[in-house]
Amino acid sequence: MESMSAAASEALGRRVTLEPTRGGGSAGGGGASTSAVVDTLSGDKYFVKATCITELDILKAEYFGG
Repeated sequence: MESMSAAASEALGRRVTLEPTRGGGSAGGGGASTSAVVDTLSGDKYFVKATCITELDILKAEYFGG
């Protein structure tokens, strides 16, 4: 969670401390995993979808609508 917190802090321009939420699932198609995290400092919640680096093109295509 430290590296994800650091990346979110940089992207948002403020300190972020992320922790996994409780009670959710973590499944995803095509080898991706999905989960939710909460910023313990602000209470903001975020959806997370992650995969291995070899599947990065798939996540990019999803993000850009391709």
